[in-house]
Amino acid sequence: MEEKISFIPKKTLTKPIYRSGGIGFLMFVSIVVLVISALLYGGAYFYKGVVKNRVNVSVDSFKRAQDILDPALIKEVGDIDAKIESSKIILSQHRATTPILRFLENSTLDGVRFLGFDFSYPFGKDTKPTLVLKGSTKGYSFLSLQSEEFLKNKFVKNLTFSDFTLSDKGKVNFTATVEFDPSFLVYNIK
Repeated sequence: MEEKISFIPKKTLTKPIYRSGGIGFLMFVSIVVLVISALLYGGAYFYKGVVKNRVNVSVDSFKRAQDILDPALIKEVGDIDAKIESSKIILSQHRATTPILRFLENSTLDGVRFLGFDFSYPFGKDTKPTLVLKGSTKGYSFLSLQSEEFLKNKFVKNLTFSDFTLSDKGKVNFTATVEFDPSFLVYNIK
């Protein structure tokens, strides 16, 4: 028996079954990176447009303000500002003597009378304002009380009483020298 050779298969052929493995891991990562990149590019492009628009609005606003303002007025305002700043510097170095008078008004006792007043505050780095008072009082006890009253002021740095003499009317004549902290006489701008 001879076999016949035929090119027509006698068995039905079935298609080979290929299973789709889905997209691979690398393909998934590539797509995610592509989507994120596209979103970032779009966001940057949109943000660039927003910033450019804001800059244009600001430039236009500045040009309008510049057109409104007069250069002569700007120079005049600048000159006035410089004068104000110079005045502040001058006033900060000014020495006010009214605190000395207020000190005497508030610290002098009823039984004490001042007959001489000499205030000095020479310009210098380590100088202190000094007040020399010549006065008289009813007795040494009033002199002691006056000393305590002067020392109550926190700006009094040094106090000395000297030149004690008795007058023919029984009063005690004296000289008081009071040194103050320099900050006591600073002129405050309020």
